Amino acid sequence: MPAPEYIAAPDSLLGLLQRGRGEGYRRVLTTPRNESHGLLIQCITRDPRIDSQVESRDDYYASIAIDIELPLEPLADYLRQNDDPSQGSWATPLTVTTLTELAKRSYRNAEEILCDYIKWGQWWNWPLDDLLSLPGDKLTQRIAHAIEEHFPTDDALDEAMRTWPTEQFVNLSRFSSRIGVSISKVSTKTTQDIFPDLTSLSPRELLVMADQKNYRSLGKAIADVVGPTDVVLLVSNVSLEKPFVTYVALAGLTKLAPASLSGWLSEFWLTIPESSEETLSRNHGFVALRQAVSRSILALAPAATLPLARGWLSEKHFRKRDLAEKILRSYATPDDIPLLRASLRLMLTDEEAEWGCFMIQAFYNLPNVGTIQELIDIYYHFRFSMGRSYAAEAIQITSPELFAKTLALECLWDCEEGTRELGAKFAPLESSEALHRIRHLAEDSFECEMVHKEANSRLERIT
Repeated sequence: MPAPEYIAAPDSLLGLLQRGRGEGYRRVLTTPRNESHGLLIQCITRDPRIDSQVESRDDYYASIAIDIELPLEPLADYLRQNDDPSQGSWATPLTVTTLTELAKRSYRNAEEILCDYIKWGQWWNWPLDDLLSLPGDKLTQRIAHAIEEHFPTDDALDEAMRTWPTEQFVNLSRFSSRIGVSISKVSTKTTQDIFPDLTSLSPRELLVMADQKNYRSLGKAIADVVGPTDVVLLVSNVSLEKPFVTYVALAGLTKLAPASLSGWLSEFWLTIPESSEETLSRNHGFVALRQAVSRSILALAPAATLPLARGWLSEKHFRKRDLAEKILRSYATPDDIPLLRASLRLMLTDEEAEWGCFMIQAFYNLPNVGTIQELIDIYYHFRFSMGRSYAAEAIQITSPELFAKTLALECLWDCEEGTRELGAKFAPLESSEALHRIRHLAEDSFECEMVHKEANSRLERIT
């Protein structure tokens, strides 16, 4: 997804809402409706996320919409005027998913807008699973008829069934003979690959068997049978020419974690090509290889890998820097704080560097080291809500008193589930606002399980 075209200042109400911050939620509730409605519609229709695959906003915006009684006609008009010409652009998905969250909550005419959208919209299939999980045959019948209208020819409907498989289509067939016939055409019986019992095979036999279909299963199996005498065998089977065999061999090395191979593994890491350089099947193998080599290196004792990470973190070579970050995220010590803070400062001065926010997790290893100003700045300024979520957890670990005093309350309204869970766990209960919000999270049937569980656990501890 392309980066958003406009993000307002982080301390403005629009900027807070675009970032999905809890403070934005709290502040918009006391904002006059003629202002709050326009700001929320702008957020929903001009997707502010950097990465829609990992950042949450639809549930956050839907909850705010209900609280401020947002009219939905502007969203319906926006869909009509701006729907994507194909599912290759991102003009309307956030609008569709936010309306879906509103429909789940039976808010106003969200259900009607979506049923109409399914008749013609490019993202017609996105709301289906959620809508069809709602009670009542009347809605299911309306959706079935909407899909028939979207695909007026049988050939087009058959192609849709093949392209967008969902178990819910079977339910729709009760109200559409065309959908039922189409499902019967495209349904195929699948057979599950049968593997021999792996528990009795030797490491050598497992390596010989490895291919694209079974390498993950064999990787798990070899970890149960390898011993120190198998290191030479495993190393001899590591090669770019045999990515799936290598994956299995590396799984064995991960279990054994021989410190003497630290340098050899890091050099092999550098030789793995970028995915775009090879064919699709080999790409798949190289992606798996990167994961496997990472695990093998991270399984080694920190004494064997931290010196390498400290030397490679500032390298321009992407692959070196990537490995260094992985190691520091797992094993950083207080001695690494100056190095880590320098990385955070880069994230704050270069918007593209926000993608490197996983590095924030290195501070999870550093409890009670005190205030890290860069973490606080990231929390308040980052556009990337997942980066803010990492920063919130890092602040709670490095400076728990500061977190409880300044951030925990706001976190209860954040767009990210992990941040709300953190707020539910640590928000000061002497605050009536915090207690009221935690009770709401505990009772909200639409809240995610982990937040719901943490809120209930917190309440149980005070009764």
